[in-house]
Amino acid sequence: MVVRTRGALVRSLRGLPRGVLLAVVVAFAALSWQLLGLLDAHVWIRAAVAVMAFVVAGAVEVDKELLRRREAREVNESEQKEREEAEFRWLHDVRDSLRCWPLPTVDDVDPYALGVTRSRLADRYTSSGEGVAEYIGRDVDRRCAERLRGSGLLLLVGVPASGVTRSAFECARGVRSGAVVLAPRSPDGLRVALNDLDVVSRLAAGTQVLVWLDRIDMFSESGLTAAMLELLREQTVGLRVVATIASTRYEMWVTGHSELAELFGEPVTLGRALSASERHRAENRYPSVDFGEGIAGAFTAVTALLRRSRAGHSGCPFEPAGGDCGLSRAMIALAADWRATGTTRPLSVHTLLQLVTQPLGSNRSVDPAHAAEALQWGLEPLVEGPSLLCQVADSDGGQYVAMNEQLAEVLMVNSEGPSYEAWCGAIADAESRRDSEAVGQIGFRAHMTGCNVIAGYAWAAITDLDEPAAEWLSKAAAYSFTHRDPAGELQPHYRLLDLIEATSGPDSPRVAMTLDQLGNAWRKCGQAATARDLHERALRIAETTYGPRHVNVAVTLERLGNAWFDLGRPDISRDMHERALQIKEHFYGVDHVEIATNLGELGGAWTFLGEPDKARIFYERVLVIQEREYGPDHPDVAITLDNLGIAWRKLAQPDTARSMLERALQIQERAFGDDDREVGATVANLGGAWFDLGQVAIAREMLERALRIAVREYGHDHAKVAGLLANIASTWNTSGDPGAALGMYERALRIQEREYGSTHPVVGATIANLGSTLFQLGRHSNACEKFERALQIQEGAYGPDHPELATILFNLGTARGALGQLAAARDILQRALQILAIHFPDGHPVGKAIAENLRIIAPDLIVYDNGRIYSQTDTTI
Repeated sequence: MVVRTRGALVRSLRGLPRGVLLAVVVAFAALSWQLLGLLDAHVWIRAAVAVMAFVVAGAVEVDKELLRRREAREVNESEQKEREEAEFRWLHDVRDSLRCWPLPTVDDVDPYALGVTRSRLADRYTSSGEGVAEYIGRDVDRRCAERLRGSGLLLLVGVPASGVTRSAFECARGVRSGAVVLAPRSPDGLRVALNDLDVVSRLAAGTQVLVWLDRIDMFSESGLTAAMLELLREQTVGLRVVATIASTRYEMWVTGHSELAELFGEPVTLGRALSASERHRAENRYPSVDFGEGIAGAFTAVTALLRRSRAGHSGCPFEPAGGDCGLSRAMIALAADWRATGTTRPLSVHTLLQLVTQPLGSNRSVDPAHAAEALQWGLEPLVEGPSLLCQVADSDGGQYVAMNEQLAEVLMVNSEGPSYEAWCGAIADAESRRDSEAVGQIGFRAHMTGCNVIAGYAWAAITDLDEPAAEWLSKAAAYSFTHRDPAGELQPHYRLLDLIEATSGPDSPRVAMTLDQLGNAWRKCGQAATARDLHERALRIAETTYGPRHVNVAVTLERLGNAWFDLGRPDISRDMHERALQIKEHFYGVDHVEIATNLGELGGAWTFLGEPDKARIFYERVLVIQEREYGPDHPDVAITLDNLGIAWRKLAQPDTARSMLERALQIQERAFGDDDREVGATVANLGGAWFDLGQVAIAREMLERALRIAVREYGHDHAKVAGLLANIASTWNTSGDPGAALGMYERALRIQEREYGSTHPVVGATIANLGSTLFQLGRHSNACEKFERALQIQEGAYGPDHPELATILFNLGTARGALGQLAAARDILQRALQILAIHFPDGHPVGKAIAENLRIIAPDLIVYDNGRIYSQTDTTI
């Protein structure tokens, strides 16, 4: 009981602050002294009590200090434990998100940890402790190194079994010695390492980093973005990024990761087949190794698997001795086709047998024992380890097989595509298993390979806009858009439209967006009228949903304006673009990058309306915006320079036009190569500028180059080909060979009338040129008929005073004069000169030629080159 009381007293005193405790002790000592004095206690007793009080106070203070230290020690130990646990968790998470930690240097990293495949065959040629087998240099290595040094980013696309991972590793090691390797795990290791774990903060200042992204397609959309790499570039010194991807996956990856693909730029492709120099190096280093299937094929089981699949099952007991087992071969081919459909589902043995027997006819069946023998042959492992087929498990516990992944990839490259039975079987299997993702992947693969009927089957299986397969519809349309295949966009867009209308109704904003996408595709297919109707429906929905001055309405107005332009109505196109521009300038401002496209379209409309100077002003505004936003060498800048060149040609300034077009061509050739379709369009316009400068031979050479590109890109009967034929024909006319020009004009006219109709201004221009050719051939009456028809078309399209009419009137007047119809010729030439005087008050080269002819036909008139005409009595006509 006494102990408890004393403990309670100590605890109560321990809680007092030091100053309060001292005051209590002093008061107690003083009170004790006085009380003991009243009791006549000895002095030593009174002193002892006072001292005891102070001793108690000291003991309390010592106890408090010991308690404080114990508590501090416990806190420190707890905090240390928490730090250790946090560090342990951090290290655990880092090792889950990165292939290597601590980050090794590129000189010390284990290549096998980065995904390089170990080869037992190659190891035979490697000394103990030597590490990875000696690398066989590839012809693209130098280009890879230059790309990595130049831009800091390299994407190496490898044909299956090409050894792309090893080549990428050697490039990284050769270019960035000493850098640490940041190798994230897929699918979201980079995001976790950078954002959640902040591994960059653990690196010493100035550390150079090389990001390793083997099989970049395995990273999720949230796990790897262009923004992540840009941010990492800002946080580190001299960042280098090396990525690889299989050629069979590249197109699909680009469709879903366009920003990332744009950041890397043009990839470098590594083939499987060896060049003569590569084979020489390989055989010198590794004698007796068969490199017929490439380097990676030689050092893995691919070569052996290919040999086995090609040789077939000659020991089948159900076939004549030494005979080839057709069933075994059919099973292997079907398994390869199944994989090539893009499905992620394994192939059930039951489905395999069903699909194998389909080509045999409904009355044929397969002996179960024979089927078991053929299947066992495919599953039998080689000496090297792998087998053609492998057994896989599925949730239903059935028997499933899949083809060896490496072999399937190799066979896919050289295959003409899956059989019809494999396509249909894969779709049916995915549907029966309610695997919407597999349905979408099959549809996308069919779309990507041009199997539109099969793609249609897959798209028809999609019944809900929210199911995974619907996302693959959007990817299919995006794939065709990226690959400039507008016809390919139509099927997935129309299926999306059906699904959206079924889900949201016919007037939802998503319907309007899809209608606009369909309209764009139809316009690029040359069906401007269909595009116009789709855009007009989209416009009605957008105006109802957002109001007439919303920025989304402006987007649809732009597209509708483009359709009207292609329909030969630049006046309506101009009105649409002007309305869109007003909305966008109010929303973004007058020099925002979002209005650049709209300004460019207005420039095009004014060009065709005979106002090239107004067009020039718009194009120059666009150029200022684009150069500020993208720099002077961006492909969009080249397009604007191209348009400016056309405007300067229309302004009779061919030398200025030529300089603009030459700059545009330099940009495009650097960006796209020498024979891209964009390059072809600029080459054609540059040829026109040289033609205006009187350099007919140079003009023809450039136009013929443009024609070769257009024929390869569009085919022989495309409208773009027709335009180039007409331009080349003009050079032959000018060179004095109308016979060569005649056939070209007639061929061009047939194509254009089919594509545009008989009253399109493009048709009118070709008819006028055909008239000029007939005139040179001495067929003046036929020439007049062509000129009059061309005049009627162009007046209907542009009105009576458009400068395009002046040249036609000039030619018609000249032809009438040659037929002796001088009065008619006089009136026609006067009208032509007056039109040019309106648009070119300072004179025009064609105006000078008209004036000379008019002086001959009408000597009673005083005709000036600037278009002014006086009678002999000095009265202006």
